[in-house]
Amino acid sequence: MFLGEDIPISKKKVGFYELHGKKYANKFHALSHCKDGEYPRFNFNEEAFATTDFTIEPKESIYELYRKRAQQLRDEYDYLVVYFSGGIDSAIILRTFLENKIKVDGVIIYGTWSLDGKLPDNMPNYNTLEQSRAGLPFLKQMEKEYNVKLNICMYDAVEAFYNFEDENYVWSLGGNTVGPRMYSWNFVWQNTWMQEFLMKGKVASIKGIDKPRVYIEDGKWYFGFLDTNVNDGTPSGVLHARQDWDIHEYFYWTPDMPELVVKQAHTVIDYLENNVPIDILKRISTKDASFDRKTYIDYVDPLIYSNNGRWLTQEIGKPKNYYGLSKPLSAGLVQKDLWFHQLADDETKKHFDVWLAGINLLQTKIDSMYFNRSKLEVENNVHFDRKWNTIVGEYNLQGMIQPKDQEDRHIIWGPVGIWSTPYFVKNSKHVFNN
Repeated sequence: MFLGEDIPISKKKVGFYELHGKKYANKFHALSHCKDGEYPRFNFNEEAFATTDFTIEPKESIYELYRKRAQQLRDEYDYLVVYFSGGIDSAIILRTFLENKIKVDGVIIYGTWSLDGKLPDNMPNYNTLEQSRAGLPFLKQMEKEYNVKLNICMYDAVEAFYNFEDENYVWSLGGNTVGPRMYSWNFVWQNTWMQEFLMKGKVASIKGIDKPRVYIEDGKWYFGFLDTNVNDGTPSGVLHARQDWDIHEYFYWTPDMPELVVKQAHTVIDYLENNVPIDILKRISTKDASFDRKTYIDYVDPLIYSNNGRWLTQEIGKPKNYYGLSKPLSAGLVQKDLWFHQLADDETKKHFDVWLAGINLLQTKIDSMYFNRSKLEVENNVHFDRKWNTIVGEYNLQGMIQPKDQEDRHIIWGPVGIWSTPYFVKNSKHVFNN
């Protein structure tokens, strides 16, 4: 759980929580100590960002700043490993290195390829779809386009799912998504391919976190770090407790180059302020739960990743024109984990039961006010019950403490997001009533 000064420096760099004078690396641990409606404070490198003037836009292009960030990482570490999902954030990282002839030592792709042909009722292997349909073809394209041979590890994570020992695993999750896949991230370092780097020197595991999040409040544009974007896939478990040599580096959200997120913020705000219809702007410039994430990303990705259409051909504000998985049902119900649920009566039963016990532990240890409500599209509680019962059957959740109705706050819907300190960027001509 890593309380107080025991949190490694590398873990503090990717965000931690403060409550009653104590520091917590794990969000669930912090929430379990909250009382009377208080919230822990999410500290995302405030020492660095508090001294950054977000009102001044850097003169360099956004792509020059990407280049400088890549070179910064190259200069600091012995080995660089890019975590590549097949999504746009990690794709731009890889392009940045290759375009600028900055060496990448390895590319790791997380999947469950050994499940191919073994899943019930011809169920798709969701944990490899994005990688196989988008990720691997992209890597082949990069090798051809830049005339390089990438050192690629197709990391099969199936065995990592069989590490659930007791319900206390929850204190080693990132603190937002509670699906079983999140716990498996604690064991990537054990992979033979990864070990070859770790035994030879200081390694940076580079992750595509994250897109800039900007919003309007009282007629002012702000930039903020929202914890739900940060700490999934970056566990606070056994690895971080004992070492400072396999370090998770966020490429975009970094205190080592604050000007990168400042430039992104200005790029996005300048366009949204002057080019987006008011009804859409209201939906994508709020920090509330009504935030329309999909539409927001449809604007943001082309603005910060296009490189004049060379790196991304998606039009600003239009749906993405490349393959990607659909949005999960919730923070605890993710398609990529469905195989683990579907095999819960047999192959995964022992570990599934422990995973489920951890979910129930969080539901009892943390006040439900800190959990989200269901976002299932239902008309009433009868409709909710019908839809929920279908999910229970599909995901084998009969042994879980059940949400009572569509208004019931529950860990399966994930914890509410917590914002860092807001950073003022510029005034807006728009003032919306929340």
